[in-house]
Amino acid sequence: MAPRQVLTISSHVAVGLVGNSVIVPALLTQGVTPVALSTIMLSNHPGHARPEGLAVPAERLAAMIERLVSLGLLKDDVIVITGYFANAEQVEALAPLIARLRKSYYLCDPVLGDTHTGVYVADSVANAIRDKLVPLADGLTPNAFELGWLTRSDVRDLATARAAGRHFADKDLVVTSIPDKGALKTALFRNNQAFTVTRPKLDPVPHGTGDLLSAYLVGQLALGRSFAESLGFAVAATEHVIAASLGTLSLDLAAGLTEAARIDAFPVAHA
Repeated sequence: MAPRQVLTISSHVAVGLVGNSVIVPALLTQGVTPVALSTIMLSNHPGHARPEGLAVPAERLAAMIERLVSLGLLKDDVIVITGYFANAEQVEALAPLIARLRKSYYLCDPVLGDTHTGVYVADSVANAIRDKLVPLADGLTPNAFELGWLTRSDVRDLATARAAGRHFADKDLVVTSIPDKGALKTALFRNNQAFTVTRPKLDPVPHGTGDLLSAYLVGQLALGRSFAESLGFAVAATEHVIAASLGTLSLDLAAGLTEAARIDAFPVAHA
């Protein structure tokens, strides 16, 4: 089976790579074709300094998707992934289009915040993602903080992540950055089963690792691997890029991506 397309809708940042700046090269190194639409274009990651840039108007984003569809440039089995949105209007405009797309899978990465920052998008954006996109998704990839925010829960370990995950029993749920006695767990809750990968906590880690893991996950799904196999590969490949990037302000994709695409997956354990 030929690898499927992945339509990725997220941010584009020139320096301090996150969003599509990470997702596109990660997909390409897996041999998967990305179709990338950017919600915002920035000179640098806001965590480094105040950026310059602009958000793409919601109606233009919607028009670009409609044009891709009308030209037949999106395959009927396209996989869709969404990440960062600059404003609630973008979510409102794209949600009905995503619902109508002839897609095989929709993975929503609800980019809302993190433990050390709290919610870092506008409340209107967070609410729109929760109310408009999450219900459409086949799969979700929140970090532990985002899962807690979406479910109004305190997610502090695997047990509380599992409890919060019951809110999304009809979806594939991958939860990252779950604390585990100095380590971090990534957990997959799927079909009333739980699978985990536990890895040492690495510090300091550049921004963009959540986007990278989601890109590896959808890339492996596009290549026809099972969800558990895809998770094991995604965690292993992401850790490889992190190791190549420690001590830097930005993920070192040049050093990490090509090798990461050839490594073995970490074992995934039933939990």
